[in-house]
Amino acid sequence: MHAFVQASVDFGPTAYGQIAAVVGMSEADVRAYADVFWKRGPWRCAAGMRRRAELPGFEKILERMEKSRTRRAEIQSYRELAAQKVCSYANPFAMELAGWRPQLFSYDGDVFLVCCVRVARRRET
Repeated sequence: MHAFVQASVDFGPTAYGQIAAVVGMSEADVRAYADVFWKRGPWRCAAGMRRRAELPGFEKILERMEKSRTRRAEIQSYRELAAQKVCSYANPFAMELAGWRPQLFSYDGDVFLVCCVRVARRRET
């Protein structure tokens, strides 16, 4: 279960193909496991009485998944912004990076990394 939960946190709860690769199961088996996981995990109400969740720590698992989803969305947003910036230049290697301060890489190295986003973006589409 730990590998399934960690893969679900890393890739999202519906990324069955990626979860299957990590867990070492077929995609159909992962779908079946996920169905049972999501049915048994949450709190259940029966005749007005709250019963405990069958999976201990389910609320923490949901919390981790939500934080990961937020982080993935933020990273995707940054990728899209970087791609827009790079694509707005005819020669992206001549662009100016606002607020750039030397840290680990040189300025040219940073421009190169930003331009790599453009190449990766083209491959995605």
